Amino acid sequence: MHNQLNSLATLNIGGGEIILILVILFILAVVAVVFFGLIYLLVRAVQNRPAPVPSTLAQDVLLQNQQKKDREHLRLLSIFHFVVAGLALFGIAFLFVHYFIMHTAFSNPDMWKGQQNAALPPKAFLDAFVWFYVFMGAIFLIGMGAKCDFGCFSLAEKAPGVFDSSRGLELFADSIRNRFGRFYDYCAFP
Repeated sequence: MHNQLNSLATLNIGGGEIILILVILFILAVVAVVFFGLIYLLVRAVQNRPAPVPSTLAQDVLLQNQQKKDREHLRLLSIFHFVVAGLALFGIAFLFVHYFIMHTAFSNPDMWKGQQNAALPPKAFLDAFVWFYVFMGAIFLIGMGAKCDFGCFSLAEKAPGVFDSSRGLELFADSIRNRFGRFYDYCAFP
């Protein structure tokens, strides 16, 4: 028991740090309660929604109105795909900045001179961490390319009716077919 107290005492956590940790945990708890409260309110609002009134318009007018709504939804969908692609670009930029900060911290021995009894961090750690950057960069690039493709195909969609998942898969297959040409025709499912 005495040994555990000594190990905790080496952390040098004072009263100020404990209060700061408690304040951060309280803020996180408040954010979680607000988040779940909003979800609760949204679910209640959807459940208590009044029944829709039957339309007195002709079937052709209803179809045209629905097609107009579908085109607007497709336009919004394409905009959101481009927004996510832009966020992926910011993710790649963040990875570059993070790599340069980590590289500077781990490769510069002058940064570690002020620390007492501190050994230099292992160079192998940074070398292994580079693979994390490569993996995450590839994920962001693939996601950005896919979102740009989906955004372009959502804008190009001119077919009337509801944009369903099977049409989305057809558009994705067309994208792959256009990218890889005849190779895709030999490798794809019939």
